[in-house]
Amino acid sequence: MIQIGRKEFGISGFAIRLLGVITMVMAGIGYVKGYGFDWLEAFGWTSFTLFAFLLVEGLAHSTNLHLYFRRFVLFTLISQVVYSFYRTQKFWSWKFFNVMVTLLVGLIIMAIVKYVHKKQDNIVLDLILIFVLGYIAYIFTKRYNFDFGGFGIIIILGMFVAREVTYTRITQILVLLYICFYLSNNVLTLVKIGGIQYPIAPELFSLAALPFIWLYDDNRGPNSIGIQIIQYAAYPVFIIIMAIFKLYL
Repeated sequence: MIQIGRKEFGISGFAIRLLGVITMVMAGIGYVKGYGFDWLEAFGWTSFTLFAFLLVEGLAHSTNLHLYFRRFVLFTLISQVVYSFYRTQKFWSWKFFNVMVTLLVGLIIMAIVKYVHKKQDNIVLDLILIFVLGYIAYIFTKRYNFDFGGFGIIIILGMFVAREVTYTRITQILVLLYICFYLSNNVLTLVKIGGIQYPIAPELFSLAALPFIWLYDDNRGPNSIGIQIIQYAAYPVFIIIMAIFKLYL
């Protein structure tokens, strides 16, 4: 029996990040059309939800916020260069923004709210800030083609709020269901059985992240400088591999 804090069993932040990378690769396989695995693309929502959770935890546990931001911005810029080339064959494009940029927007909003909270310690003001800044970011990211767009912002801020309330799991479920059944108008053919196609909102795959998030044991896991660099570099390397597939398949 593993004893970790108040939990008998749990998984580390490193393990959750690894799951995020695995589901990201699955989504990439689904993105390569024509091989019968299109439905795997929906696992991108699972991956994003896992990374959104880790973003919130990273901000909460960071002992050096300035260093955390600098690293995140650096790898976001690198990812955007690679992503721009992948989408437009140019080294920079303002037409498309990768998922790291979406996460960065969410990180900035959370940092602002935490800063104001330290100065004022007013829960009403915190909620107003989250709503106003979140709404602006929602409109902005949807309009300017950010990966996961406004839905991504809601997931990030939903995880942020859920961490601070009593009913964390219920809040997480409600936020994701709100996206799946109220905001989403998209469907994805997942399976074909007996000649019948069964459509499903791809955002529903975000719910698949929750069991792993609930197992989180508040432990980062392996966290050396080398491991951190590999974790940050995972996305741009993934995009490079996707670009190679796009060119030669």
